[in-house]
Amino acid sequence: MTIRQRAVVLAGILAAVALLGNVYGQGYIPAATGGGGSPNDAEYVVGAADGTLSAERVVTDTETLDWDLGTAAQAKVHPLGFVRPTIVLSTGCWPGYGQGGFWVCSCAATSTSWIGYTPEDATSTRPTVIKGSTGSSNGDQAYHVSTDTVVNISHSALFQSWVEASSTDTLYFLGFIDPTAAPFTSDPAINIAAFRLDTSVGANYYCYTNDGAGGGTANDSGVTSDANGHTFQIQETNSTDWKFWIDGTLVCTNTTNRPAAALGYGLTAKNLAASAKTYRMAYFYTEETITW
Repeated sequence: MTIRQRAVVLAGILAAVALLGNVYGQGYIPAATGGGGSPNDAEYVVGAADGTLSAERVVTDTETLDWDLGTAAQAKVHPLGFVRPTIVLSTGCWPGYGQGGFWVCSCAATSTSWIGYTPEDATSTRPTVIKGSTGSSNGDQAYHVSTDTVVNISHSALFQSWVEASSTDTLYFLGFIDPTAAPFTSDPAINIAAFRLDTSVGANYYCYTNDGAGGGTANDSGVTSDANGHTFQIQETNSTDWKFWIDGTLVCTNTTNRPAAALGYGLTAKNLAASAKTYRMAYFYTEETITW
């Protein structure tokens, strides 16, 4: 090979090296098997974070949008539509008169030793309520629960209530409850997402979930029960957890033993000593979002 031929070859090699340096310097990665390659500093919409990308955007469920990644190579989004509420007044259920968007439901107000409801006007410290009570014997029960399912799981189910309850020698649940099996044990194997107060366990409110298949999850809210009224809220979020609020403060997020079936709502009380336990309830409110 002549000196001129060697110079031409060397120039070609240097040009190739310069081209590659320019390509990589601009942040371009050649495709492994054909194609035009992908810029690693571009923004990508992906279903999960990828360590080989530097600026990916991960699709995330929200209260109004639900991403469906169940089909290979596709990302489909479903808007969450209107809210279907069930409003429960202090005197019972409002069935919605058969109007579209409202669940029709009925209520049970029964007890093994039921004293009954007493309406009480609002005061400076609480709204208008109905007052209920257990009997005076140890083990007596009282409850006000829906006899129908009112919300479906995976629909951002929401429960709100104002309740004032006894905080000594009592077991009660407040929230979403299986309408076919009212809970009167500390760890009921039913579908439920509710606040639990079991004074035989402790004085704090617990956030309780169960999928009906065995033992449930009971997380300590850190809030001590008392004889005052409080606002309680429970909401399923993104089909992965249930969040619990007391007086507007988030106190628990339960991610295990989540309910696996449609739910009703209500309050159940059981007397753990030989003296009547009372509670006052201002309202229940439940709703769910509908995917369309």
